[in-house]
Amino acid sequence: GDVTAPLTCIYICGLVPPALAILLSALRPGDDVILPCQAADPSISFVEWTRPDLKPDIVLYSRGGHLETDDQHPSFKDRVELVDRELKDRDASLTLKNNVSRHDNGTYECRVKTNDTDQIRTISIIRLQVIDSGEVVSLSERDARSRSLSRRRLSKSMADSMRPSRVSGSSLGTQGKGRR
Repeated sequence: GDVTAPLTCIYICGLVPPALAILLSALRPGDDVILPCQAADPSISFVEWTRPDLKPDIVLYSRGGHLETDDQHPSFKDRVELVDRELKDRDASLTLKNNVSRHDNGTYECRVKTNDTDQIRTISIIRLQVIDSGEVVSLSERDARSRSLSRRRLSKSMADSMRPSRVSGSSLGTQGKGRR
C-alpha cells in the first residue's frame, strides 16, 4: 500500500486551525471597531492580539486581566482594549478606538491560552479595511450562522491551498463510481 496519501491527509488536517476568518471593510475613518474573538473555554489565562506585518507585532497582550504594554506596537498605545477585560462569557474581542484610519488596515490575529491546555490557540483572523465611506460588514456571512460556516469555509480553503498539486498512488477519483 501507498502511505503517501494518509500522511498527506494528516499533514493537511493537522495544520488547519479552527479559526474564524472575517473581512471587515467599508469602515469610515474615525470610527471605533470591535474585532470579534470568542474562545471555546471560559478559563482564559491570556489573550494576545497581533498584526504580523508590524514589528513589534503585538496589538494587545492581556495576562490574568492585566494589560501588558511593554512589547506593544506604539501605534496601538491607548487605542485598544478588550471588550470585556474580565473575559466573561469567553469574550476576548478587541475594541480598536480613537480615530481608526487606513494605517489600521491589515490582518489581526487573536490567540488565547486557556487553563485546560498548554497550547496557544488561534481563535480568529480578521482582515480590517478602512475606506472613506460605508458601514462595517462581514463578508464571510451576515447571519447568526456565520461562525460555524466561516470556520468550515476557512478549513476547506486552507486545506485546498495546502493540498499538493499531484497525489501519488492510485487514482482517487474512482471511488463511488458505478453506484446503482
